Amino acid sequence: MNSSAFFDIIKPGLFTVWQDAGRPGFRHLGVPAGGAMDMGAYRRVNELLGLPGNHPVLECTMIGPEISFEAEVTLCISGAECEVLLNGNPVALHQSFHVRAGQTLTYGRFLQGCRSYIGIAAEIMLDQVMGSVSPLPGTHLQPLRKNDRIYFRPLSGIRIETPTDSDFRTEKASFIEVYHGPEWNWLHPEAQHTLGHYSFTITHEANAVGYRMKGPVLEKTVQTELLSSAVLPGTVQLLPDGQIIILMRHCQTTGGYPRIMQLTEESIDILAQRRPGEEINFKVSPL
Repeated sequence: MNSSAFFDIIKPGLFTVWQDAGRPGFRHLGVPAGGAMDMGAYRRVNELLGLPGNHPVLECTMIGPEISFEAEVTLCISGAECEVLLNGNPVALHQSFHVRAGQTLTYGRFLQGCRSYIGIAAEIMLDQVMGSVSPLPGTHLQPLRKNDRIYFRPLSGIRIETPTDSDFRTEKASFIEVYHGPEWNWLHPEAQHTLGHYSFTITHEANAVGYRMKGPVLEKTVQTELLSSAVLPGTVQLLPDGQIIILMRHCQTTGGYPRIMQLTEESIDILAQRRPGEEINFKVSPL
């Protein structure tokens, strides 16, 4: 390795991974698009550092990592509202800050939201798969582990952005905006009404592939089995038990359950910051 600049993962946190904009050009091969769960926060942290749109960042979920830096570099942290310390001193979120060699970054509590993004103003020495560093089963792209060492080259000549709006607090909207899916009309009219008027709880079966929800049992009037059909991040599927699952950024490319609704891109970002046990409500609109 030519570069002597690196940082070490002292504690990996609960689920800390490298993320970028994903690999959307391979869905025809059955490869999930992947990418950052909260794309809005991902783009924001890179924009504030003056970095290109597909630059890799660290995505930290619920419990953040502890990282020891052995070279100087500029960072920015955005996404969830959480406690972050640099050598024991609080770090301001949503703006750049300088890290000196020998300093350690640690996470405290996640106060609101569950995914935090660490932007790094450096060329990260990572091996891509299909043009992306986003996690992909069966490859080396997996969550960080204790004692991992990451090499980088600090970037020069970048223009750090100053936030024009200091209020970057994680969105906790009352409603998740959705549109009718291809099989919306398979639902019983009472089920259609239920989706727009009742709350649904995120279960502990919630990950980067999908969020299984718990709510009123939804019935359908069409009992035909659906052939395997295309699905996307944000597709809401009706399961055989009358409950729903919301597919997320790392979902499969096809599925055999009725696609009753589709989230907007912004709604996927909002949901990505919600935790198991939290309730959501849908704002349902036709296409």
